[in-house]
Amino acid sequence: SPTCLGLTDVCRVVFFVCLCVQMWLFLPPRSWCRRHFVTLRRGGGLFFDRTPFIALLENLRSQAVLSNRPRRFGKSLFKSMLMAYYDVHNKGARFDALFGDLAVGKARTEDASSFLVLSLDFSSLDCSSVEALTRSLNAKLLEGIDQFGEKYEEEVGALSFASDDGVARLERLAQHLQERDLKLYVFVDEYDVGVGQALDKPAVHAILTVGGEGAERRDS
Repeated sequence: SPTCLGLTDVCRVVFFVCLCVQMWLFLPPRSWCRRHFVTLRRGGGLFFDRTPFIALLENLRSQAVLSNRPRRFGKSLFKSMLMAYYDVHNKGARFDALFGDLAVGKARTEDASSFLVLSLDFSSLDCSSVEALTRSLNAKLLEGIDQFGEKYEEEVGALSFASDDGVARLERLAQHLQERDLKLYVFVDEYDVGVGQALDKPAVHAILTVGGEGAERRDS
């Protein structure tokens, strides 16, 4: 039988539709649907303040934080906001321009503007086979580390690596920064896309899944 909506439900639907229409009519396209926090803020775009979550995340005192929100739920923009917040390049007037009128601008944490930020994007991994996934992940690591070196050359100096292995370079980078008493924050975007595609491939699934056939073969 058809479901009848109550008056409260109808009002909620009408309110939501009116809000969407107002955003469509009165906000310029550049003001929304952005994934880059700095571009959004500098362009005067619409940003719903999510900075109160920064202190909550820091209070977790966790070495790694995993966001499992659904796709199109603002994870990339939130990640971009965190990158801008912790980036050592965003200090003083630059920090105030980005965060001054937001909640965290009035109560910034001790870790604000104190990290070198490494960004990794796994949105276009090749998951057709184990070998392709390995090559693709390695290329993504090398690309991210190269961009990091260019951005922070003044802080870390010229980086040179003896290996083309992405994991080895990442370990060497972490050691290099530790020797100079510099803090590193690593952000990974679109990890769920690559992992989801990989798990759809039986051969890759066997390698990645704990207790899978791939794990059994390695243990034997």
